[in-house]
Amino acid sequence: MNRKLKWLAVSALLMLMSGCSITPATENSPFYIRLTPVPSSLHGISTLEKFSFSGVVSQSMMVQSELSEAAINLVAMSFEGLPLVQAQWHSHNDTVTTSGSVLAGLNPRLIVHDLQSVMWPTEQLTTALLPGYSISEKQIDVNHRQRQFYFNDLVIRRIEYRDNVVIFNDFRHNYQLKIEQLDSSI
Repeated sequence: MNRKLKWLAVSALLMLMSGCSITPATENSPFYIRLTPVPSSLHGISTLEKFSFSGVVSQSMMVQSELSEAAINLVAMSFEGLPLVQAQWHSHNDTVTTSGSVLAGLNPRLIVHDLQSVMWPTEQLTTALLPGYSISEKQIDVNHRQRQFYFNDLVIRRIEYRDNVVIFNDFRHNYQLKIEQLDSSI
């Protein structure tokens, strides 16, 4: 069962990776934060999520992620059970390794970047922002929180958190990701 969940989580993460990494090349870098170690509050967390992309690509997948002090492990697979990719980010040397990728143009570093922009505490992201970028977060109501990233005061990304669903809009690269939590050790 644990192996099955890992495959599902990786699949979702791969979906996130493929949606983010297949965006058209632009003069604007998709990176706006330096990757930082997993916060201690997230060590030992495992999630299984459904990722649904729309925009440049439209597809859905299951992704399992596991967070530890040393690494972020991701597995993505199709809903039919086809493994799409496995990726691991190593915090000690800031490298990303992949295996088994069937997704052309996949940028696993961008997947890890986007994962951190969604999951990491705002305080940690603030210290990792590149020059010209800023972040804000506000509680809309008891079940709704909003995080926005800016470049020179222009909103480039909005992340909406509602119960077990996250809506991730990247305005710079014209894609949306809907993340539905299926299972979690949080």
